[in-house]
Amino acid sequence: MNSQHKYKAILCDDDEIIATGLSEFISWDDLNIELCGVGFDGLEAKELIEKYKPDILISDIRMPFLNGFEIIEYAQNINPNTVIIVISGYDDFQYAQEAIKLGAMNYLLKPIDENELSQQLKKAVEKCNLTQQHHSLIESHQKNMEKTMLQCLIFDGREEFEKLYGKEYLKPAFCCTVLIDINNYENLSYQLSDEEFQAVNETFFRCVHRQETENITIFERHPGCVGLYITDATKKSVLTMLDFTVLSIQTAFKKIYEDCSLTFFVSSVHSNLTELRTAYLESVLIQKNRYVIPQNSVLMYDKLKHFNKIRFHATQSIDDLDILATMEDIVDFIKQGDRLAVSECLNNLFMILKQNGGKSYIFMQVIISTIYTQLAKELASLNIDASQLGIDPTSDYAQIAAEGNLDTAIKLLHSSINHIMDTLEQNSQNRYLKIISSAKTYIDNNYQNHELSIDMVAHAVHMSPSHFSVIFKNETGMSFTNYLIQKRIEKSKELIRTTDMKVYEISYKVGYDTAAYFSTAFRKITGISPSDYKKLKS
Repeated sequence: MNSQHKYKAILCDDDEIIATGLSEFISWDDLNIELCGVGFDGLEAKELIEKYKPDILISDIRMPFLNGFEIIEYAQNINPNTVIIVISGYDDFQYAQEAIKLGAMNYLLKPIDENELSQQLKKAVEKCNLTQQHHSLIESHQKNMEKTMLQCLIFDGREEFEKLYGKEYLKPAFCCTVLIDINNYENLSYQLSDEEFQAVNETFFRCVHRQETENITIFERHPGCVGLYITDATKKSVLTMLDFTVLSIQTAFKKIYEDCSLTFFVSSVHSNLTELRTAYLESVLIQKNRYVIPQNSVLMYDKLKHFNKIRFHATQSIDDLDILATMEDIVDFIKQGDRLAVSECLNNLFMILKQNGGKSYIFMQVIISTIYTQLAKELASLNIDASQLGIDPTSDYAQIAAEGNLDTAIKLLHSSINHIMDTLEQNSQNRYLKIISSAKTYIDNNYQNHELSIDMVAHAVHMSPSHFSVIFKNETGMSFTNYLIQKRIEKSKELIRTTDMKVYEISYKVGYDTAAYFSTAFRKITGISPSDYKKLKS
């Protein structure tokens, strides 16, 4: 008991003998109470209340300068949750009535029975515990609500957010987003055992998770990559936290894995939380283009705006050209379904080849054969038979490309890659249908959970929240948030029609913490309140 948080108490009585006796003979520590002071008149009591802001007040009625009722009012103005126990030598019902009106928990007559007072103090502590738990629940709910709202901003955008929550919920703040990648992550999965690879991931997540504070929140987490956003009242403080966070994560991770490194993709600092999605897309852009921009452990959008389009420089010498790395980039864009980026990469690659190596057919044959070989290897890693798509370094198709002119080679390679991407898209569509079906089943089974989130559903179907959000909206025609609301409202309408449950009971049954929040969501969907809907169906 003594190790727990103690509640602060003030004792006020102008009878010094009674006050001193109670202060000495009551087992305050055993009751989990700290007696902060004893006031022998109204002014002393007021000073003690102002100083300690007590959780519990034991006060006489008749006292010099200020009476007990005035003291009670003053204490409640300081702390509305103060538990009041009134003691008095006057057996007057009017005093008891007034004390109860002011919120007193009990009214005890002098002479005070110590056991009776101890019992009342136990009840006071229980009441304080309940108040504290209530405040903790409210605080936790508010934090979860804020996180949910900000995730809605990141993945669904400002317009969707305002439809769901309005404009008044967000406090003014500066913000930026950071995506953090483990470098060469896919290679690590082949180089390390399953246990070692899992340990790298767990260490990585742990290093990032330690940085979470009121102003730094993780919004995305999947193997090899974590996303977080930073918010604060000024741009300077956001940048300061950013510098500290990057250094802390780098140092902690490097301390355990010397051979592994991280890259941070940092958005601009925006002056309004409604710009979180813009910030997120900036981080995604530099992450997506990481292989064609100057390499650094920290890549900041503001410093790399001129690299926001994928391109190679014509001034680059053939000696500096890394064909294998370039093909890795192209394969990455193929996986992402970014046809424009693939086309631009190929066109610029062949432009460099034409400018630097077009005079040697043997050289061109080696280069193009290398491209086909690398592409075939990468496709094999995706379980795609490259030869069926015309991608085979030993085939007549490759030989024609190598021995002909570059324009022909470009057209042939473009055609093959378009065929590949068509195949991948078809495979993805079939796969996504299964994923969305699984996600809907999971939602159907868990919509009653008040804490159900896009993170939980994405984890259940083995996808990152950001990727899942896009796929879900594309396949269903609505955001995850809207789908969940629709599901909950449909279930609530069913309960209204088929049961005699109260509105607050139904709200909890379908996943809402409060009846008020449920009623707001119900009205937005149906145009009427749950009560009015119940009347229509009765």
